[in-house]
Amino acid sequence: KIPIKKEYLDYPAVIILDEKKRIVHKDGSCTNIYHTIIKVQNDKGRERYGEITIDYDSSFESVRIIRARTIKPNGEELEAVSIKDFAIAEDYPLYTDQRQIVISMPGVESGAVLECFYIVEEFTRSIFGKEFQDLYYFQWQDPVIISRYQLRVPRGIEFKYKTYNIDIKPIINEDKDFLVYTWEYKDVPPLIQEPYMPYYPYIAPQLWITTYKDWEKLADWFASISYPQIRS
Repeated sequence: KIPIKKEYLDYPAVIILDEKKRIVHKDGSCTNIYHTIIKVQNDKGRERYGEITIDYDSSFESVRIIRARTIKPNGEELEAVSIKDFAIAEDYPLYTDQRQIVISMPGVESGAVLECFYIVEEFTRSIFGKEFQDLYYFQWQDPVIISRYQLRVPRGIEFKYKTYNIDIKPIINEDKDFLVYTWEYKDVPPLIQEPYMPYYPYIAPQLWITTYKDWEKLADWFASISYPQIRS
């Protein structure tokens, strides 16, 4: 059992673990591993987390669901069996490769714990080539016990990172030919919705990562993919 603060007991849910691990391979492709554990506390939480969605781009990504289950208050475990994968713009398949997986979590009720563990694998490089960038939010509308982002990158690959609305320094470890950077934020309070509040990305604690050294390099990449299309 995970101890939960009394002031969090009235929220729809408590996110026990929100974790993303990004592994950058030497060929420039990436593997993203997601692990989320949520305790549902009332009917609103059941409605909010009864379905879990995964967005991906089928032109260079594939999704493998390792585990999606509900642990009921009596300890009974129910594996998710209703998993749908569909195109976001079904009427316009020629214009986008964006898809969404919807997992219907079974037997969700107050006191239940939901676990979703899945991998998004890049089977080829994205449109960025060997460059990569990422964005991770540490805070959500429900309290989070542990929010963790980990980056495993080959030695010799340079990247920049910057945090906004929070000051977190990474813990750095070595793993053979890789360096492992871990940013962790514990006991994250919920982001309370208020009238006229700023747009969510402006105030939420977040981490930005990129291998682009400057805007000029990014502009060169954009020109390389757009100019041939303009000429044609």
